Amino acid sequence: MRSQLLATAAALVVTASAMTGCSQSSQENAIPDAATSLTPTDPPPASFSPLATAPLNFRTLAGKGFQIQVPASWQDNVVPATTTGGVPGVAAREPGRDPARPIGVAVVIDNDPSSDAVAQSEVLATTKSSLGQAKDVKRSMVKWPDTQYAVLVSWTETPQGTSDAYRVEQLFAQVSPKLIVNVVGKAPVADFATSGIERIMRTLVIKT
Repeated sequence: MRSQLLATAAALVVTASAMTGCSQSSQENAIPDAATSLTPTDPPPASFSPLATAPLNFRTLAGKGFQIQVPASWQDNVVPATTTGGVPGVAAREPGRDPARPIGVAVVIDNDPSSDAVAQSEVLATTKSSLGQAKDVKRSMVKWPDTQYAVLVSWTETPQGTSDAYRVEQLFAQVSPKLIVNVVGKAPVADFATSGIERIMRTLVIKT
């Protein structure tokens, strides 16, 4: 049975992908014309940029087209592909915590996206806001090596079945018209700053 973290990550990616239908553009290193009107306008977090060197106590988790660094003590497992014939990802979580209150990250691969990362991130942000599922939803363009572009969506929500507010961040890395690498990080608001979630997400390296 998948953990709450895995279920959350997969659901976010599937929902964003399924609810969009914008056409893809073959133009490299630019937002597709069809998605220009959806370009994020929130300023990116000053601290959210690729981390050149991972801490010494981190280890590497890798999958097809990416690698990410996580604390050596964290437990990891495979994230099943979201579609038939899809590419599996990876997940890691802090050990010893209540399964209902996880701290962790997951990488989910969308190797046949129905729309680009800009459109998918817009759907996610709009859905979270309009359904009252989240507050302080932010959506920003961020620079990421070996991608056409990348979008960061962040928000605070209280998951069903718990009274704890959670901070969630999702990075949509558009590697090519046919590949989006999604990184989702999640931790209780009270623990987010000290959890290292952003530092882990910032270790993402795209392998082309």
